[in-house]
Amino acid sequence: MFTSKKDYLSAKIIDHRAMSENVRRMWLEAPTISTMAVPGQFVNIYVANRAKILPRPISICEIDRERGRISLVYRVGGEDTGTLEISRLRPGERLNILGPLGNGFPITNKSAMLVGGGIGIPPMYALSREIYEIFGQKSLCVLGYKGEGGVMYRDFQKMNNVFVSTEDGSIGTKGTVIDAIEAFDLEAEIIYACGPMPMLSEIKKLAIKRDVKAYVSLDSRMGCGVGVCLSCTVDREMPDPISGQDRVRICTEGPVFEVREVNI
Repeated sequence: MFTSKKDYLSAKIIDHRAMSENVRRMWLEAPTISTMAVPGQFVNIYVANRAKILPRPISICEIDRERGRISLVYRVGGEDTGTLEISRLRPGERLNILGPLGNGFPITNKSAMLVGGGIGIPPMYALSREIYEIFGQKSLCVLGYKGEGGVMYRDFQKMNNVFVSTEDGSIGTKGTVIDAIEAFDLEAEIIYACGPMPMLSEIKKLAIKRDVKAYVSLDSRMGCGVGVCLSCTVDREMPDPISGQDRVRICTEGPVFEVREVNI
């Protein structure tokens, strides 16, 4: 893990385009990161505007180790935001990044169900691809969108069995990802999930009810992204037996946790 300024990397933007009205996908030439990264980790991006001191943490969406590249999918915020500045960068330009950061998903050959909601969907793609390439098996992927036109639906279809839920019922099951799981009676030996906290809370209930392991990637506002500022902590279900600590840092102990470890 990189933790100091000397470890910043200058990454060249290979491709940068819109996926929807406010979502962008950016490919970066970053051989060091692509070699070390695992699904579920993230990078910090530093914008040129010195008024914006804090980095922008963005989950890694795709890892292309052969060509030394990674892709990031992110949502553009409002006016005068770091993500808006990032969205204006063009192929050929460079930016400073730090990573890979955090802990990723543990990968096994158990039958897997991957659940993604909203902007939590892209990070699940790297995981589904890794499972497919290592074990040659398709995962059950349950993707939750607000409505028709959600990002990356076709990408997942190439190597997974995909089920969709939409809040407005425009495609797939009307309702939440949990509604889709129950509607199709989907089962797996292990669950992985990334999305809004209410969704992850429901995944926790589901995992406990079915007595299966579930690993969730938590999202939080971060200051430093390397465990120093303590701005992204979450309650443990039980205090650490050695240190007695009752909170964990999402940026370093996470962002991926077995769902029974954290109080969500």
